[in-house]
Amino acid sequence: LGLTFSWAAPEGIAAATGQVGALALVLWAAGFLWILGYDTIYAHQDRADDAMVGIGSTALHWGERTRPFLAACYAGVVALLVAAGVMAGLSWLFLPAMLLPAGLLARQVLTLDIHDPARCLRLFQSNREVGLAVTLAFLAGRL
Repeated sequence: LGLTFSWAAPEGIAAATGQVGALALVLWAAGFLWILGYDTIYAHQDRADDAMVGIGSTALHWGERTRPFLAACYAGVVALLVAAGVMAGLSWLFLPAMLLPAGLLARQVLTLDIHDPARCLRLFQSNREVGLAVTLAFLAGRL
């Protein structure tokens, strides 16, 4: 899922510039890690069903170790997005604006309860706000 959905960044940059450079790959990697993280949260809703029918998932693989895995994924997301902003030459406003999506991602890690499917769904859905916050940070960097 992450490999495919994240491909929009390099495709968009290639369409606009005619090339796929380091910036496109950094954005792809950030997208991949973000999707890997939120998809793992989502997968915890039905991990018992996955185990029963023999479907592998990151939720089953990481289990009780999901929180550190998620923290690593999301730390990578923030680091890569900051790197992308620097590579793109965004203004200083980008960096403080990135505190909002970083905080929203940290909240997911800190409040995750893999044994509460309803909580997992709410955290998964909260990624809409993360996406909006990332967009606003990049827009702030254009000021």
